[in-house]
Amino acid sequence: MYKVCNNIETEAREMREVFADTMMELAENDKKVIYLDGDIMNSIKMVPFSKKFPKQTIDCGIQEANMVGVAAGMSSVGLIPYVHTFAPFITRRAMDQVFMSCAYAKLNVRLIGSDPGMTATSNGGTHFALEDIGTLRSIPNVTIIDPSDSTMLKDCLIKTKDLYGVYYMRLSRKKVDKIYEDGSTFEIGKANLIREGSDITIIANGFAVGDAIRVSDDLKKEGISVRVLDMFTIKPIDKEAIIKAAKETKAIITVENHNIIGGLGSAVSEVLCENCPCILKRLGAKKAPTYRVIVINSTTKREGRPIQELGHYNPKTKEMKLDKAAALEWITGDDERLFWFGNALFLLVFVWTFENKLYLCSMF
Repeated sequence: MYKVCNNIETEAREMREVFADTMMELAENDKKVIYLDGDIMNSIKMVPFSKKFPKQTIDCGIQEANMVGVAAGMSSVGLIPYVHTFAPFITRRAMDQVFMSCAYAKLNVRLIGSDPGMTATSNGGTHFALEDIGTLRSIPNVTIIDPSDSTMLKDCLIKTKDLYGVYYMRLSRKKVDKIYEDGSTFEIGKANLIREGSDITIIANGFAVGDAIRVSDDLKKEGISVRVLDMFTIKPIDKEAIIKAAKETKAIITVENHNIIGGLGSAVSEVLCENCPCILKRLGAKKAPTYRVIVINSTTKREGRPIQELGHYNPKTKEMKLDKAAALEWITGDDERLFWFGNALFLLVFVWTFENKLYLCSMF
């Protein structure tokens, strides 16, 4: 059973901290749990784990394909390997080993891809995994999970330990919105109904769920009823929830931290096309990442247009305020609400300040 928080606020702890603590718990209770890492244990807070469980830890170095092959070998002798590195490396670089050594061989391996989609921020486009779901979704015997918050991450880690198969779990390393109350449990393969609604359905997963909830609550004030589904399991996807939404609401919008090709939007559209066609808008990345910087409260011009009063940053209180409509108009010239929602979600990737000015790094 899960219970949604009354107020959506940022979690007190980073997801990687919860990941490390949960792995400690799993390793303590089951000596067959083995953790393999691609030389980035410090970035995922797993150094204390390696010191406490040296015989259950293997640093394979920066050789991701070999690491997945090692995990497959461990699985073949009854161990339960958890393999971690950044999302683009655990998928793109190790794809053949994931397919042949793990999925085709029907072994029992957990693949953890941290900083999926655009969450790598300043690490740059080489670290953005915008196609990891699309590639793995086409491989048989692979389950794909994109937890919305740390409560879900912990439950899914514990729950999948005793399940058999290849599981790919996306993991944002930093703090995210707290969607669920502590102690909530989840059923893999079933969507969570976050908000009731009869006009439009927003289907989201990962960090996008928090934004979907905010949009639903904002539109409710204007008389628009928006249903929100947390589709945290992308494969197998919850067909029943999608079909029910298509029949009971007028349109569906998918929002994902991924390319719109091959990910959540594609999975939902496949279900709709085969069962219950309806209006569908897919929001997500559409092309390779590039950087654009916006300076708030500046005379900087883009295409001849000065930035209007987009917002301000208070260095004393560290509060940031952004005029959403003005920012969107400056960026795209389009002030349609739903398009703002989509653009903003994938525009405001990370924020930093310099000389009391607010900088936003964007991806298009």
